[in-house]
Amino acid sequence: MQAWLRANQLWQLVSGQKKRPVVDENSKSRESQQDKQDAWDDKAEKAAGWIYLMVDPSQTVHLKGKEDDPVAMWEQLKSVHLQQRPGARFNAYDDLFSIRKLEEESLQSLANRVDAAMQQIQNLRPKDFTLDKLDEELLCMAMIRSLPEDYSHFVSTLMLSDKLDKAIISQAFHTEETQRVRRAAPQLSEVANKAATNYQPRKQHNYPSNRPSSPCHFCGKPGHWMKSCKLFLKKHGEGQAITQANAASTVQESAGKASIYTLDQLDDPLSHQANYDWNADSGATSHMTPHKHWIRNYKPLYIPIRLANNTIIYSAGVGNILFRPFIKGKETQSLLFTRVLHVPQLQNNLLSVLFLTKHRGYNIHIDADYLHFRQSSRVLFTASITSQNAAFLDGITVPACLDSANLSSTLPLDLSLWHRRFGHSNHDYVKQLHANDMVTGMTLSNKSKPDPICEPCLAGKMHANPFPHIIL
Repeated sequence: MQAWLRANQLWQLVSGQKKRPVVDENSKSRESQQDKQDAWDDKAEKAAGWIYLMVDPSQTVHLKGKEDDPVAMWEQLKSVHLQQRPGARFNAYDDLFSIRKLEEESLQSLANRVDAAMQQIQNLRPKDFTLDKLDEELLCMAMIRSLPEDYSHFVSTLMLSDKLDKAIISQAFHTEETQRVRRAAPQLSEVANKAATNYQPRKQHNYPSNRPSSPCHFCGKPGHWMKSCKLFLKKHGEGQAITQANAASTVQESAGKASIYTLDQLDDPLSHQANYDWNADSGATSHMTPHKHWIRNYKPLYIPIRLANNTIIYSAGVGNILFRPFIKGKETQSLLFTRVLHVPQLQNNLLSVLFLTKHRGYNIHIDADYLHFRQSSRVLFTASITSQNAAFLDGITVPACLDSANLSSTLPLDLSLWHRRFGHSNHDYVKQLHANDMVTGMTLSNKSKPDPICEPCLAGKMHANPFPHIIL
């Protein structure tokens, strides 16, 4: 239709480029101006008639009340069929990346289809669209496109949003996951209740009768659950005594308004829904997490921690956590959060903002959407502010795998083994790496001298024998 309007010299009028002439009643050229206005009106009437005739009859409902204004008719059709919303652009990108060469299709025809799909994407972009917004949308589209088929209704709901960014989608993901778990929980409870009517245990316990295969989350020893752990019960009793004695104010560590698990929920996998995001918290005195598998250089540490309601809980250990930040959708240099307390009863991961500012020299800049964590005038990581006025770090936590190299071999951890693992590097270089603590997790449990003869090293340094001369 646009091509036809251009061919009949009506496009500038329909697109709004050529405005209706204004007649000045006091001008000497009033008659000339009136003629130009009449000519514009004639073209407008012609354009409106052709637009109405060329659209599909099912689309004329959108033009009701605008039949005399071709500019309004065109804008209405544009708003209906070219909705510049993130959902429409997502579908356009999906169409672009789904293009495949058809049988007996020429490569030129394939290139033309790709160009047409790209033109459709460009038409759906608003005028203020930037590369930063493109990066944000591609990140969001990758998150949505990775969902399986059973999330189709959830995806359709997201596509109706006027704005899509990482914070909104992350919050929607958490909400959807929570709802699915809650919908599944009654079914599991019903099965458990039916099983309970057919089986009566000889002795009631407050913990599962089967012995856990994994170590206790609190003391780290195998053979018992955390809520039956003697050390945990001892510390739990000490915490209750502090609370009853109204001495909670003497406890130095605080977790603010963080949520915790009850004793009945500690070893229940259905109740263990600890968050995997880091909450930037100004009420926490130290970094805290319930995820022990995140912590590197783990050491037992049992200290009391005060909650907002003066309840006392205890930490089980302390260590460091590696965090991989994303700033505006781009991965940046990984950071090591030090002195992170392992608190198994927490339901949240708390990043202490005050600890960073007071002990690590950070400056925090807050705007409407982000917290910017600066050190030496450089932004090292950010936290997105949600609609509930909570801030969560932008990035992912790298699980600890420090001892994987140590545990993957039954050979003694001596200099010869590390020499082979580092690609038969010089023994002096390997010693230097260990002495200067340049490799995380590198341990030498055996101080024996390495064998001076290393066959792969000798083979790598051998010269080839000369090829025999052949006389023809």
